[in-house]
Amino acid sequence: MTEGRKQNSEHRGQMTEFRLIWLLVMLIMGLSIPFSATAQKQAGDIELGVGAAFGPEVGQNGSLAVSISGYYSTSDNIRAGVDFQYYFMDEYTVDGRLHSQPSTYEYNINVHYFPVNRDRLRFYTLLGFQYSSFTYHLEEHQRITTSQRDVGAGFNVGGGVEYALESILFFAEPKYTISGLEQLSISAGGRIYF
Repeated sequence: MTEGRKQNSEHRGQMTEFRLIWLLVMLIMGLSIPFSATAQKQAGDIELGVGAAFGPEVGQNGSLAVSISGYYSTSDNIRAGVDFQYYFMDEYTVDGRLHSQPSTYEYNINVHYFPVNRDRLRFYTLLGFQYSSFTYHLEEHQRITTSQRDVGAGFNVGGGVEYALESILFFAEPKYTISGLEQLSISAGGRIYF
């Protein structure tokens, strides 16, 4: 019975985190409406964004993350940029050993190619590089706690879709990381461009 309550509490905690992330995304999008919009992606466009992501291989049952990004369009069909994702994690047990205070984040450097660059709807492919870090405290025998840190590097491959509404680009992006976190993650959110 206690395990069921703990799982329900963890689920409520993740839903609260997701609601806070969604509220942040909506607030930033609302503040961006005064910016003017262009019809298609053009060389020289600068984009700043926020979003939410889900990493199924982070933690015991997957984790939600908040994401911030910045991109620069080098041509009408190519843009390059960076993003940072921080995962919200609860403590968990593996083989009877408690992993407390877990923290995971990743930095990505990605290039997007737009084979479809229309007025409102855009599709892109993604290639990039990822650096990730996972830290936690591990409870050993007799309650001795040690701090652990794992870092990794990997390659990103994926794609995405964007829908332009005024000066906001709403996006959804599945991305697979080879090595590093080794997972298929899904992110969504909004970017403003100017």
